[in-house]
Amino acid sequence: MDLTERIMETKTAKYTPGPWRAIGERNWNEPRVSAIDPDTGRYSLVATVAWREGEHNANARLIAAAPQLYEALRALVEHVNPEGGSDEVAIQDARMVLSTVEV
Repeated sequence: MDLTERIMETKTAKYTPGPWRAIGERNWNEPRVSAIDPDTGRYSLVATVAWREGEHNANARLIAAAPQLYEALRALVEHVNPEGGSDEVAIQDARMVLSTVEV
């Protein structure tokens, strides 16, 4: 196991648990992203997305998908064993992205 793999094993992401949802896409100029507590069904604000012509709703949906995207990328990195070539570069890129949210 190399140093990068040991670092990846010891890091975890710290963020508001999901699921996250884009709320108010049709009603507000600035959609919100909220986390939904699975036990109570209550919403808590994660982000307000600034209005930008033709992009704000898509940005809200992308932000809302962040926990799922993180988990999918984490699973990919944990289960792929590259033997070099472009796969290795892709895994290095994935690790770099993961490192931006892990502490």
